[in-house]
Amino acid sequence: MCRCEKTSRRWWQQNGGLLSMANKAGDALVGLSLSDGEDDDWEVQPPEGVSTWEYDLCLVGMLLTTSRVNFPSLRDLFADLWRPQTGIAISDLGARCYLFRFFHKVDLENVLKRCPYDFQQHLLVLHRLTEGEMPLEVPLFYTDMWVQVHGLQTGLMSEGLVKRFGHFIGEF
Repeated sequence: MCRCEKTSRRWWQQNGGLLSMANKAGDALVGLSLSDGEDDDWEVQPPEGVSTWEYDLCLVGMLLTTSRVNFPSLRDLFADLWRPQTGIAISDLGARCYLFRFFHKVDLENVLKRCPYDFQQHLLVLHRLTEGEMPLEVPLFYTDMWVQVHGLQTGLMSEGLVKRFGHFIGEF
């Protein structure tokens, strides 16, 4: 038996082992009370930009494909592409639907500004959840698109023509 084992065994025997240590700790806490004028209510406010509503900073998305999707690849690609400052949690909801949970409003808004997105040449339709919406019940039929018309003469550029193009393609 080495010297340190003898020393620790002797200490253990002299101090009554683990049960004695627990009793001594319990005795020290017997008189502790938190009711000495400390019963005031504390009002805790979340930091600015942090939400208390569960889906406030969430996007639900659907990948328009009939192919099988490699979820780890999708998760890694969008986490790397979007690079949110405060992080992101991406969950597979099944049926090619995904929940993108951000932790700050600025990160979510930056993602929405750069829509649309695709994964392996399949469009990702995104929708920002509002209070009362459930992620799997949101109809994902629409997405915003940027359309650039080439060869349009300078004199023909007008808001009316743009609206006509928009209504021809979808909605303006």
